[in-house]
Amino acid sequence: MAILTLGAYGGATPPTGVTNKEWTVDMDGNTDSAGIVSYPTGLAAAGHGILFVRGGTTGAAASLADTDIDVLEDLVEYQSTAYGDPAGGRTIFAPAIRGCAADVWTDGPASPGTDEFGGDDLQDLALSWGIMDEIGVAAGTPAIHTGKKGALAFSAGAMRLLKALRARTFQPRAVCLRSPLTNIAYPGHVTSDAVRAMIPGWTSPSGTEHQDLTTYEKAQKVARSALHWCEDLPYIPYLIIQAEDDATIRAEDTRAFVKYMKDLGHDIDLANVPTAGHSFASASLVKASNNLIRGFFNRTLEV
Repeated sequence: MAILTLGAYGGATPPTGVTNKEWTVDMDGNTDSAGIVSYPTGLAAAGHGILFVRGGTTGAAASLADTDIDVLEDLVEYQSTAYGDPAGGRTIFAPAIRGCAADVWTDGPASPGTDEFGGDDLQDLALSWGIMDEIGVAAGTPAIHTGKKGALAFSAGAMRLLKALRARTFQPRAVCLRSPLTNIAYPGHVTSDAVRAMIPGWTSPSGTEHQDLTTYEKAQKVARSALHWCEDLPYIPYLIIQAEDDATIRAEDTRAFVKYMKDLGHDIDLANVPTAGHSFASASLVKASNNLIRGFFNRTLEV
């Protein structure tokens, strides 16, 4: 499997020193699956490779929009000794994941296939992990140090990433999760129509609370709730970034996940960003979060 196209990015001009490109690849039978790669324009050496796992659901609700790409650009932009970043900086590789609609980012292509919210879509993550190493083959594109690869996920992307790690389809050196979805299997939880539509075999109507679902449906939600299977996760460094005013993710689930992981002996830290909502919707909050992310990967990938 190889990159089919690596071409111009249709969104806004990135910051000085940052290059974005769109890529397509035939992935798990889905022709022309798409994504974004963001990297330092003037690479000095092979640097960190970060697999970014988007949040959101599917179609137009997939979260790899221009505002999300702005966050990735900010992470790439700061590549200087003042920040402790490696000489090669960091390359962010972001698959759109199957089922992502066209124009989720400006002029972006669609990614065909059916997103199952932690089902067959996890193959896109595993295959993207390998494709990251190929991105440096073309002239003028970033080289990624194969020993310095991490993974970053936001919101529902954290669920996808943790499920992939549980299955041991690939293993980053370190993982950072921002506003992570760790539990949708608790009494009173109601699954959204978008999620119901993505999970094969779902029959219960909208508005059904967790305790009233079928046995199969409850199991599907537990399978997407890492809080229930922390013991299956690999022993690598983790950083959890919690938004203080998150109205989407329950803070109690985030704290319980971190405690459970620590009790099992995992290397895991929890950072709280004051006044931040689920999407970190201001430049100052993005930078506060990104400073934590940058420092974490500099510590863990340069070891």
